[in-house]
Amino acid sequence: MALESIESRSFESLLRQEVHDQACWEVAHESDRFLRDYVLLPETSQGRYISADAFKELFLPYAASKAARNVFNAPVHNAAAVLAAEQFRRMLKASDDRMHVLFVTGIPGVGKTSAFAGRDLADYRLVYERQLSDFVEADKLILETLDAGLIPVVLVMDCEPERALRNTWARFKAEGRGASLNAMAKIQAGLPDALYDLAARYPRRINISGIYMNDEHMPELITGDLFSQIKRGTIHEIESRLIAELAVLGRQQKLADAYIRQCHGHAPNSRSIRDAGKYARASAGFARQAEIPAIRIEADSSC
Repeated sequence: MALESIESRSFESLLRQEVHDQACWEVAHESDRFLRDYVLLPETSQGRYISADAFKELFLPYAASKAARNVFNAPVHNAAAVLAAEQFRRMLKASDDRMHVLFVTGIPGVGKTSAFAGRDLADYRLVYERQLSDFVEADKLILETLDAGLIPVVLVMDCEPERALRNTWARFKAEGRGASLNAMAKIQAGLPDALYDLAARYPRRINISGIYMNDEHMPELITGDLFSQIKRGTIHEIESRLIAELAVLGRQQKLADAYIRQCHGHAPNSRSIRDAGKYARASAGFARQAEIPAIRIEADSSC
């Protein structure tokens, strides 16, 4: 199967647009190089732990610094997601006696990456960290797994949205990557129904379970009716809780403007883009092909 096409995006910032265009070009023309390099990353367990966020680390402008991750997260996301999907398909076909394929899902900030990246995955052919709140997309993944003769297992990691938000702040301080409140709300609100529909569509062919992560050191298995217990409200209700918690967090700590902008779904400001441009220059080897224009460092005045 050919590599999926990469959905192109438009950015007001010239620098962000060029990083996006370069990422798309390189993945379209050199996907095998990215996939080889991915297997060598220690946190991927020889390529068996699959995550678009992990693939982003292979894009030099993005991985250059925390400031760069803040600015270039969105520009490289679609290219990284296509690479993750391709790695998933390749691992389904790999020569391996292990029959179980684990899908890990949950609100951003719940702790999915911390729980599985770089860990012992001996029981699974692969672990795919992927949002399953869109039933149509989730259904495609489960069907691909079943068609490969394998057993899909879904683990939903759940916590209060307020805890997830605080975790995204900690992640931003460590890595430069936060999360949009609206995206967090959509994912958490959509998961119960999407997972319920998957269970109804594939009775006795899919195993869906969940854990509470309100204490990351002592995760608790969810018992009883999983789908009702992970319901945290509508998109509007969850987003309202996140907005309120962001205000509380802002009174308790000095929040970075770049983090607040990410929370509200706003593009980085011009200063952040200029700062990231310094790292883009340092990683100029990213633009190796003559067909790719060299990254220009100026930032426009828009956000």
